[in-house]
Amino acid sequence: MKNSFTVKEIASKINGKIKGKEDYIITGINNFENANSEEITFAENDYILKKAIELNAGVIITNKEIETEKTLIIVENPKLGFAICLELFLTEPIPEPAISDKAYIGSNVKIGKDVYIGPFAVIEKNVEIADKVKIYPDVYIGENSKIGENTKIYSGVKIYYNTIIGKDCIIHSGAVIGADGFGFFPYKNTIKKLYQIGNVIIKDNIEIGANTTIDRATMGSTIIENNVKIDDQVHIGHNCKIGENSIIVAQVGIAGSCIIGKNVTLGGQTGIAPYTKIGDNVMAAAKTGISSDIKSNSIVSGFPARDHNEEKKIKAAISKLPEQIKKLRSLYESVIRISHRLEKIEQYLNLKIWGNK
Repeated sequence: MKNSFTVKEIASKINGKIKGKEDYIITGINNFENANSEEITFAENDYILKKAIELNAGVIITNKEIETEKTLIIVENPKLGFAICLELFLTEPIPEPAISDKAYIGSNVKIGKDVYIGPFAVIEKNVEIADKVKIYPDVYIGENSKIGENTKIYSGVKIYYNTIIGKDCIIHSGAVIGADGFGFFPYKNTIKKLYQIGNVIIKDNIEIGANTTIDRATMGSTIIENNVKIDDQVHIGHNCKIGENSIIVAQVGIAGSCIIGKNVTLGGQTGIAPYTKIGDNVMAAAKTGISSDIKSNSIVSGFPARDHNEEKKIKAAISKLPEQIKKLRSLYESVIRISHRLEKIEQYLNLKIWGNK
């Protein structure tokens, strides 16, 4: 990977307009607080742009054309421009295509062109591996599985039999794909296993985080649609379907047979009960407990999940409870005191009346 670029080269990559020095050399990339004079950063709002100009960054990606001595690259979407720049300065080692003699390759395995298979990887029989796939050391791929073109599988990933993975996917270390779904039921004072005979289908351009588990279907397929991004330590149960362009953040737990729509975002530690359906374009805040269906275009939070604005009002009211309880206790004590005084007044009046008689 190239270590330095001119501003002109970077601008051409991100389709930006230059205001300043085209031949300025950039050797790295950083956030606006820490970037030095040889590094590029980005500003997605006016506050950050002002700070970046005051600090040491050599070049700033922004959507504002303002007067400054700093060199600017003006683009429509600064964050997107910055993301492309990160790819330019990527420092991850890329292994050369090769098949290690310490890897185990089963019978009838089909391997495409420019494939890397690292030491101690195990590829069982009848597996199909497309072109430009990278399989790092200590990966296990079960029988009859298929791995699509340009997919990267990091060390320690375990892929059970009959799994189908599409192209341009990234699967991080420790992920387990295709383990049995959690199928059990009580029977004659014991617990009977319900065997899982389906599979998992991972489609294209999907990223799966470290130590995430995706269970095989009881029957049929657990399906992850195109462009889904899954964080670390997520669990997806058997027979789930995750719609395209969805984002699932760390420690989300999705029980079996859930249907998640397109463009859904599930915040960290969200839990979803079995057989739940979530519509398109739904956003669930962190730690949301979803136990019933959610309609499309909703923003939900809390446990149980409810409209986010309603949940905020409830949380605001709960935060005031200690003060309200204090006031209520004071009011109660005042009522008790008044009641005692009224009793004394009543006793006094009764005595006076009887005394007059």
